[in-house]
Amino acid sequence: MKTLLFLALLFIFNFLQEPNNCIIVPGKGVNSIIIGQSTLKDIEKEFGEKKVEKKWHKAVETEIMGRFEYFVHYDKIGTFSTYTRNRNKTIIMKISIDTTSKCRTKKGLGIGNTYRETIRELGEANQISFVQDKKKYIKMELLYDNMNIWFDGNDSTNNKIIEIEIYK
Repeated sequence: MKTLLFLALLFIFNFLQEPNNCIIVPGKGVNSIIIGQSTLKDIEKEFGEKKVEKKWHKAVETEIMGRFEYFVHYDKIGTFSTYTRNRNKTIIMKISIDTTSKCRTKKGLGIGNTYRETIRELGEANQISFVQDKKKYIKMELLYDNMNIWFDGNDSTNNKIIEIEIYK
């Protein structure tokens, strides 16, 4: 009986920890967080306070010195990151939704959905590519306006979404 009560309390606790209404807005953001407009403070108001981390990126092409990227990760939601374009370090420029995320679009598309379900909801992609990572694992990528979706292989009949990236 104690075990059953413990499991029930554990279930309720885990249920309460799930993000409430974590809605992906394709090509725009998550919930009220809009790429290119929302700030780190907006994320804190929406999802609660978390430690903001930073990562240094070496200079590429037009940058002289390099830049810091500020990011914050929320379990079961994703990672929000900034880009120091125009010297504004707080504007969210990318949201990465990975396999830990419980976020979904209003129609239910999210991590674990199939290629066919993705096409049914979002339509044909602007571009399809196949990416080989460092482990020689091939992933399929669909590119939409301001959004990329990665699948766990190159067979569109069996692929499942493993990552969604929304960016500006």
